[in-house]
Amino acid sequence: MNHRIFLLIIFFVVFFPGIGAGTNNGDFVQYFGTGFINWGSGVIQAKGVSGACIPPCEGSAANTEDEARRKAADNIFKTLECVKIDNRLVAGDLLLEDGDFANRVQDMITVADAVGRQTIDGGRTEITLQMSIHGGFAQFVLPEDIKPLKTVRPITAPVETEKNNGDAQHENQADVYTGLVIDARGLGVIPAMSPTVFDEDGEEVFGPAFISREYAVQHGVCCYLTDVDSALANERVDAKPLLVKAVRLHGAGTTDLVISNADAARLRSASDHLGFLRQCRVIIVAE
Repeated sequence: MNHRIFLLIIFFVVFFPGIGAGTNNGDFVQYFGTGFINWGSGVIQAKGVSGACIPPCEGSAANTEDEARRKAADNIFKTLECVKIDNRLVAGDLLLEDGDFANRVQDMITVADAVGRQTIDGGRTEITLQMSIHGGFAQFVLPEDIKPLKTVRPITAPVETEKNNGDAQHENQADVYTGLVIDARGLGVIPAMSPTVFDEDGEEVFGPAFISREYAVQHGVCCYLTDVDSALANERVDAKPLLVKAVRLHGAGTTDLVISNADAARLRSASDHLGFLRQCRVIIVAE
């Protein structure tokens, strides 16, 4: 790679946080100066580097590793502060307002997995930590509007009964979908823990009212990918997802989307659509 281009990429990643990029498997990755968030897999990663080892270095390996881990943990926390919760809030708002929440997040970071360790120039140690934005963190930050639901009806295709009823049967099966893929490329959407989707009349199509909190905490309200084909083949939306195109962002924000009234009607009329929405079988494709 041309040296100037490489330096330019580094400059933008460091000084213009929030730049998104795809991975080989199509995950949407949001980069910040302190780490990155993979919105496809729902993980956050950050590195920490210890100071140089000043000879004699005997017995200092543990100290440099501890220092690197502390710095990586600090970078995880700073990156978490940038996570958008919804169209109004970022996690940093909650961390600033609620000291108990901030302490609990620090506890979660303390037990984050070390997924990388290497010794670099000067005998310095580099540690990479990884933490999920699902589970405990999601439980804290997801809006209270996302309620626990006692039961979620399984998503099943209609059972074939009479072969001589081909036309009606074909029509019914055509309306059975197992998930929702929203193509939002080109709109500048920014990933969030709890986005909302509206129709052109401002009626909510997907959001807190449609979601089971258990599924949202465990798997995320949705995931973000960068490629439509990857999204359609993703196990999250199963075998037959409904593909719709977002027409614009909602309001003045950057996280919520608007789909056409026609697509909203297709979604609402689809058999079992409430089932797959409750189970958060939703993927947003973004750039």
